[in-house]
Amino acid sequence: MPRLLIDGRSLTKNPKGVGRYAYQLCCQLDRRLPDNWEIDILVCQHDLPLFPNKFRGKFVSVPPVSELKAGFSVIPRQIKKLGSQILLRPGEGIGTNYGIPQLAICHDINDWIIAAQESQGQRRTYYRTIIDKIKNYCIKRSLQESEFVLCNSTFIREAASSYYCVDHEKTKIAYCGVDERFYTLSQSVDKRSVLKKYGVSNYILCFATGDYRENFMLLPEIIKKVNKKNTTATFIIAGTNKNAEYTRKLVSLLAQLNLQEGSDYILEGFLGDAQFNLLVELYTAADFYLELSLHEGFGMQVVEAMACGTHCISSAKGALKEVTGGFAKLIEDPTDAAMTAEIIHAAYNEKLHNLNNSEQISHTKMFSWDSTGIVTTQCLLQTADHYKLN
Repeated sequence: MPRLLIDGRSLTKNPKGVGRYAYQLCCQLDRRLPDNWEIDILVCQHDLPLFPNKFRGKFVSVPPVSELKAGFSVIPRQIKKLGSQILLRPGEGIGTNYGIPQLAICHDINDWIIAAQESQGQRRTYYRTIIDKIKNYCIKRSLQESEFVLCNSTFIREAASSYYCVDHEKTKIAYCGVDERFYTLSQSVDKRSVLKKYGVSNYILCFATGDYRENFMLLPEIIKKVNKKNTTATFIIAGTNKNAEYTRKLVSLLAQLNLQEGSDYILEGFLGDAQFNLLVELYTAADFYLELSLHEGFGMQVVEAMACGTHCISSAKGALKEVTGGFAKLIEDPTDAAMTAEIIHAAYNEKLHNLNNSEQISHTKMFSWDSTGIVTTQCLLQTADHYKLN
């Protein structure tokens, strides 16, 4: 009777990023692992996402602590207490050899994320730099000690081997999955109704959630240069926190260029699961989705937009070129506002916003949670068989 421990500390009521991945893995493994497997899930939150009826996972509450303390104290203590036989880390976990086999998901390379953020002026303190170096060393060692490292893109798979020196033979592809609701709900979106709601004739959708690698501070200059080309489009900037300092800076830059809210741009708030229908509407009714990111290990938002049938104008950085699969109009240098504006202008001239994107939609279906669940289950069963845990 194998006993699996899942590090689900990233789970929240409205999970995003690693938390969303962890949630989907838990649901997939509940369905796919043999009935004799026991599943324990470490959680820090009492308010969790809704799990399926008769979900067999048992939630074990642990205190919210630093990643270092969790990796070297909380997790080994729970392994001993629960009698765990396999550990699954849905993220790049800090830790050591716990005496049981472990599998890990590699989403990204922290140093590359930091480099992209620093290129936008987001500097680290000396103390933070030292802590990050320690964490990076611990992550590298933990990944190297894992039986399998599941990577959310080919880009990250190659990086896990070259940067973290993980044996390539034990890496597998386990993409982030597209929520099936994007395919169904986008079919019934009334685009005219969405345009009327925002009081615009057409728009380009982009995001500014506060992560500086999103490169959103370039948006004012891009909007201004697009206007000068007599290309008419309002930019809806979604995901913003109107009380945050980054939003105030963004609004200040927009004002300095005499850009008008309501006609040149519109700020929309963060779109969590409670606003899922609105998110689908915004993707679907947009002329284009604009992705300016300087680095992505996968690129969830661009894939969601593609799944809704919207043509994307995307940075080619990180995994974005891979996941867009030749269907997006790529920006080789997303820090160049003039180049980006010219590409947007060209996309309108080529009438790419009027294309039938059915092939693009089909392409996004390769990114499914079912496929990720199958790969992860196979790796767990193979590990259990190797260590004779069945």
